[in-house]
Amino acid sequence: MNQITPLLSSVLTSISRVHAFIKITSEGIISSVETAKHSAYHQVWEAKLLNRKINDFFIIPDDSSLDDLSAKINDNDTTLTVSDLFNPQKRYSMIRVHDELDAIFDFSTSITTDYLFLLKINDTEPYVGIIRDCGLSQMLPELKKTHQTAMWINHKGLIKGISHRFCRSIGKSADEGIGLLDKDITKIFPYNPLSDFYQTDDMIQSDRNEEWIRMPDYSVYDVVFKTEKGGLGGLLELSKNFNFFENDFKISLDLEIISGTIPCIIFEGAANSGRVFPDYCGYLVGPSGDGNEAIIKKIGIPFLDGKKMQSENTRFVKIDVIRRGINITYICNDMPLVAVRDPSMIHAKSGYQYLYSRTPSEIKINSSEVYYLPKNREKSDARLEIALVSDPDRVFAFELYPDRNDPLFEGIRWLVFQEFSDFRWNLKNLSQAEAKARNERDFYKTLVLEKQQTILTGSSQAMARLRSEAITAAQSQLSIVIEGETGTGKEVLARFIHANSTYKDGPLIAVDCASLPATLLESELFGHEKGAFTGAYESRIGKFESAAGGTLFLDEISNIPLSTQAKLLRFLQHRTFYRLGSSKEREINTRILCASNVPLLELVQKELFRADLYYRLNGISLHLLPLRERKEDILELALVFLKKRVEDSDLQFTGFTAEAVKKLMQHDWPGNVRELEQVIERATVFSRKKKIDSDDILINIYPSTSRSIKTSVKPIPTGSPRALTENHIRELLDKNGWVVKDAAIEAGISRITFFRKMRKFRIERP
Repeated sequence: MNQITPLLSSVLTSISRVHAFIKITSEGIISSVETAKHSAYHQVWEAKLLNRKINDFFIIPDDSSLDDLSAKINDNDTTLTVSDLFNPQKRYSMIRVHDELDAIFDFSTSITTDYLFLLKINDTEPYVGIIRDCGLSQMLPELKKTHQTAMWINHKGLIKGISHRFCRSIGKSADEGIGLLDKDITKIFPYNPLSDFYQTDDMIQSDRNEEWIRMPDYSVYDVVFKTEKGGLGGLLELSKNFNFFENDFKISLDLEIISGTIPCIIFEGAANSGRVFPDYCGYLVGPSGDGNEAIIKKIGIPFLDGKKMQSENTRFVKIDVIRRGINITYICNDMPLVAVRDPSMIHAKSGYQYLYSRTPSEIKINSSEVYYLPKNREKSDARLEIALVSDPDRVFAFELYPDRNDPLFEGIRWLVFQEFSDFRWNLKNLSQAEAKARNERDFYKTLVLEKQQTILTGSSQAMARLRSEAITAAQSQLSIVIEGETGTGKEVLARFIHANSTYKDGPLIAVDCASLPATLLESELFGHEKGAFTGAYESRIGKFESAAGGTLFLDEISNIPLSTQAKLLRFLQHRTFYRLGSSKEREINTRILCASNVPLLELVQKELFRADLYYRLNGISLHLLPLRERKEDILELALVFLKKRVEDSDLQFTGFTAEAVKKLMQHDWPGNVRELEQVIERATVFSRKKKIDSDDILINIYPSTSRSIKTSVKPIPTGSPRALTENHIRELLDKNGWVVKDAAIEAGISRITFFRKMRKFRIERP
């Protein structure tokens, strides 16, 4: 954005989905093109746009001048906002002129992919254009990486987008898939699968007639709820924390709307921190923003539309919200206004219920009662499935992704399909016990619908993609390499993968390869027999045997010496190994995960890591971004760490002040998530306020944060502890931000040996 004005640049740094910035002469010629670094197809823009007429690419009225078509921006206006830049009145659709997108994303669509927003800055020429996509830069790469067989279908049943992978799965080419665009879905399936996401009248009545059990401790009577504003100020917690994992529920409300509008209901929500709206991890049902129709939101995103709200009898209102199995029903004055089915239902082990008023209101709660029933496994495990018109024996399960909440996608839904015809056939022919068949079905449902766990904290696009990739990887039998800087949470990701894998019922054994001397590492991994070496007074099993039937996580695998790498390679090839001092070959079944804060391929190129072992380990590669590249996760992580401290102690913190949040967001976090956790823990020790303030956030700035790192005239000796001087140790620590593990790795010695050298030279952390 070097060619854009400073103020405009500062605003645009926080905007996603911007692909290119162009300058346009008064004659409509594109004189320069500057692409955003994150753009997945920046080469397409540069090659096609430069020195061409703007009308060749975008639908711009011929009877208006560029001056009339542009939004006027004053670069001296310090109140410049995003809405000023992306004015829908000055937005122009793109003509579909580059079919390269189909090949890049393995997906074809008939909808507009990008928009041009025209600006005139300070009333001077040239004009500036911002090319912003509709969300495809985030959606399609995610779809391609996770190998999803997906379609976009609108409410009329027309196909608006189709993945080439889905085309191949039904025996069609990509060109034939393009020919299906804007055609009726009945060309593929017998009916519009979107209809299956709505309950029938019989389903609604069946759930209402269940013998629900009232929970007296959750009841509220004769309470007046008065709010002078909406948003977080319009929330009233209805009941205690509820276990949605074990039980289904019904909430019944008898309300008198003294002033204002009918409120919404939030369930499976987060605790009200005062900063984040609590429906981000649960559901919201009730009137829409204009109050005309009922809606349901999932994780803060519109899920499906409901029916029109009643305009009469709005003073005395009775509301029932029912969740039974995959069914969610919202009933207002005995009228079911939302009745949907969600096969990928959120099942939180804990969650909160709220009354939410969008407008200033005064509401008398005559009664609020919560009922429950133990989950019906058959209803909870139900999935939506549909057969092909051309081959009824081929059956697909399908899942609805929430609406992306973009005007472009209004009325369009993203469906993900997974064929399970073979599995269905096998189930019919299995003669094994019911329990085993049920376990297989549970596993397959996890594989098909990718039910996400909430252990991996972070709501950024990067973390959402990582979760999706990790769940897919977890279901495979391949070894997985996790790469990322120190402190990014590689072990947390490993535990997440284990919990979502077929090995989840077995143990997860973690080994920190950097903390063990090379002489002990082999014995630690493979075990030893009595007398195998000096001090081996008895036989001992190793980590491989301890992890039998589960997962072995090798952290900092780059520290394994070449001799041990050869034995690890043998195990990966044959699934067999020998204990030290034994001639007996042993065979076990365990999943291998490994992690490294140094790219293993670089070590292979430097001949510090075996190439054949690398390619055996690197069946699937996952990368954790440093915290500085996903700053939108900082506040969420900070709140998690603060909540953990509150739960583990008698502290009574309620959140962070605005200045504290600003300070957290401005720091680059060279120590990543681990550093953030330590800073939050330290803040809770010294703070005497209910909210953590900026003065409580104590951040150490280490020499390594400087861009100019001093280097020795002579290279630092590696692999030889005796050759390391005090200056060498200090230089290694400065270079690695005083992270001893990283400094020891660069020195080629164990962490324990590095600590001994620090004690010898009396080196302490500044």
